[in-house]
Amino acid sequence: MKRDKYDAIFSDCIRIRENQCERCELQFPDFPQVRDKNFQCSHFISRGHASTRFHPNNCFALCGGCHLILGRDPAEHYEFVLGKLGPVLLDDLRAKKHKPCRRRKADMAKLLAHYKDEFERLNRLRREGNEGRLEFEGFGEF
Repeated sequence: MKRDKYDAIFSDCIRIRENQCERCELQFPDFPQVRDKNFQCSHFISRGHASTRFHPNNCFALCGGCHLILGRDPAEHYEFVLGKLGPVLLDDLRAKKHKPCRRRKADMAKLLAHYKDEFERLNRLRREGNEGRLEFEGFGEF
């Protein structure tokens, strides 16, 4: 599945939220000023599921090595996500996986604007010296 501008801005939000790999804690302190292909946005539930594709709980900032390891081992990936979210949020995410989700052009424009605003807010917080995990609001039911 090809990455588009919606994936790109959402991925930026996921990565700036942590500024490090959520598995091994490898630091990426210069993101987004320095774009490192080794700093990636990993989806637990495939991007092919529209209802969870842009859900913040479905994605994690990982280095390329950890992304590869978790991608090759579904059981370890599940345990990683369970440890990050806990059973209640993970069950909620898995229930959303099959929820019908229709992407209208107007909704996608709103999604893009929402995540651009969130990214700018998170980036401003990073420039002000905020460290650690920064939370951001997901877009509606997308």
